[in-house]
Amino acid sequence: MTAYVATCSPLLYNVIMSPRVCSLLVAAVFPLGFTDAVIHGGSMLRLTFCESDIIKHYFCDIVPLIKLSCSRTYIDELLIFVIGGFNIVATSLTIIISYAFILSITLHIHSKEGRSKAFSTCSSHLTAVLIFHGSLMSM
Repeated sequence: MTAYVATCSPLLYNVIMSPRVCSLLVAAVFPLGFTDAVIHGGSMLRLTFCESDIIKHYFCDIVPLIKLSCSRTYIDELLIFVIGGFNIVATSLTIIISYAFILSITLHIHSKEGRSKAFSTCSSHLTAVLIFHGSLMSM
């Protein structure tokens, strides 16, 4: 959304993306992340661990913990796949739709310089998004 507003309405960016709108965006996303954490945490509570208590990772994530478990982990793995898949698909679709609007509006710009500036504004953001989402999808 911010890329769309920055590209298509740059002079109105501060008005549209006010602190209230940013707070609403955070307030909309935070419950989803909290719900994911509660679901994964609750699912991990039923597991028993009989392997080593040393996690060979810098970050204590769900997958390394599942590998230490001697319980059946099918439900946990399914939850990771379903919730992770939903998160990737939902955010990717949002970004794709936003960039489709940007592309549509940019193609209606008559001057070559204006189109070039609009595309260069989005290129760094789109590159970062593709690297981030590409690495997540490969995992």
